[in-house]
Amino acid sequence: MKIFKLQFLDSKENGFTLIEIVVAATLFAFVVTSLLGVYLSTLRLDSRTRAQRAVSDNARFIMEFMAKEVRNGHIDYTSSGCGSVLTSVTDLCLINQGNEAEHIYAETPSALGTPAGTNLVLAKGASSSNLNSSAVRITKLKFLVTPAHDPLLSSSQASGYNEQPHVTVILELTALSTKDPVKLSLQSTFSQNYYPPRQ
Repeated sequence: MKIFKLQFLDSKENGFTLIEIVVAATLFAFVVTSLLGVYLSTLRLDSRTRAQRAVSDNARFIMEFMAKEVRNGHIDYTSSGCGSVLTSVTDLCLINQGNEAEHIYAETPSALGTPAGTNLVLAKGASSSNLNSSAVRITKLKFLVTPAHDPLLSSSQASGYNEQPHVTVILELTALSTKDPVKLSLQSTFSQNYYPPRQ
């Protein structure tokens, strides 16, 4: 008959104590929380950078387009679509270098659930298109045309104006993609390079 001898293991040699497990779990939670915070912060920064890039790209395109159209064409003082140049500060009517009438104006999107703001629309003939992308809205727009009447005409309305016509564009764009709004405000003045003979 064999006799079995019970041997007790020394607790110092195997396993973890409760305190060691709690300390390890706490350190693990701290490291994971820190890494998660850095990751979320990086995602927010990336989203904001993309929004800033979208706003600046749209602003650059719009201002370059406006500069080209005003400088190469001329302001249409007689257009019925824009009304009086004194009162119609959100519309601009031009005749481009191809002698086509253009109407640039702000239009609020009609779709339900569309974010606040407007689109900058270019209407030429029967067609129209947005000058801003779908990631950006126009939150402020003004066209200030000076002088109020065409100085290149010899009519009594234009007498006293001895100034090259120019347009001041005041524009604010806002990105739609972030919770923290990214805005860019711009103001530029463009003079037309159109010198017809006086009538």
